[in-house]
Amino acid sequence: MPGAPNPYVDSGPWGHVYIGGFRVPGVVESIDGAERPEEWDVQKPTKKGGASTVWKGTAIADSIKIVTSLHDKASVDNYTRMRDLLRPPKSTDAPPALPIVSPIVNFNGITRVAYRSMSPPEWVKSGGYWKGTITVIDFSPPKEVKTGVARPKIGRRTITEEQVDPNQDKKDRFAELAEQVKRVNRRRSEGGRIRNAGQGG
Repeated sequence: MPGAPNPYVDSGPWGHVYIGGFRVPGVVESIDGAERPEEWDVQKPTKKGGASTVWKGTAIADSIKIVTSLHDKASVDNYTRMRDLLRPPKSTDAPPALPIVSPIVNFNGITRVAYRSMSPPEWVKSGGYWKGTITVIDFSPPKEVKTGVARPKIGRRTITEEQVDPNQDKKDRFAELAEQVKRVNRRRSEGGRIRNAGQGG
């Protein structure tokens, strides 16, 4: 992410995660799955030697896991509040897409996430504290696609690189109408000369 702090210069932001303006409680232990991998299709030819790779697009981070240790009562209470923030108010509603601020998550361009799951606080016997896991998904809204009757695309150049005027059809029509006007005026002029000649005889 451009402008992300260098952890050797300022490591503070790298240990915090904010979702919807609410700080993930406790001490963040790890963040996994915050990558947007490029998807490739490896095609193996049947008659020619050597395989080929075809790029299929950029995938989303569909399972970002944030593990945090909850060392006191306040952090457990805030963990429950975060659950209520992330989950939709009604079971029939989709989880809200919320901004996320974390150098680790933002590094690959992930800026908004939605709720996927949250584990209940889990007791870590060896450390004597509770632990929670928040799982979110990289939010990627659907892109609008124009629908309707297919129309031929007006190109600026032909296949021979000849310049094409997209308004040429209108200009041709205008020239045709102008020619018709000239013909009408010419006939009127010729008719007037004939009448004048007849009157003079």
